[in-house]
Amino acid sequence: EVPLENDKQSMKKEKKKQEVKVKREKEEKRKQEKKEKQGSKKMEKKEVKKIEKEQKEIEKKAKQETEKMEKMERKERKKIEKEKKEIEKKEKQETKKREEMERKERKKIEKENNEQEGTTTGKWYSCCFCI
Repeated sequence: EVPLENDKQSMKKEKKKQEVKVKREKEEKRKQEKKEKQGSKKMEKKEVKKIEKEQKEIEKKAKQETEKMEKMERKERKKIEKEKKEIEKKEKQETKKREEMERKERKKIEKENNEQEGTTTGKWYSCCFCI
C-alpha cells in the first residue's frame, strides 16, 4: 500500500509541476505578447508623430507660399496704383497746359479783335473828321 501511496503523491507532484510549468509558460507568453504590443504601440506613436511632423511641414510651406503670393499681389497692386497716379498726374498737367494755351489763344484773339475794332473806329473817326 505504501508504494501505491508514493506513486499517487509522486503523480500529484508531477501534475502540480506540470501545472506550474504550463502556468509559467502562459505567463511568459502573455508578457511577451504585451511587450510586442507595447513595441507596436511605440512604433505606431513614432509613425503618427512622423506623419504629424510631415503634415505640419506641408502646412508651414503652404502658409509661406500663400504669404509670398499675397506679398507679390500687394506689390503688383501698389505698382499699378502708382502707374495710375502717374497717368492721372500727366493727364492733369496736360489738361492744365491745354487750358492755359486755350486761354492765351482767346486773349490773343480778343486783343486782336479789340485792336481791329479800335483801328476801324479810329479810321472811321478819321474819316468823319476829314469830312
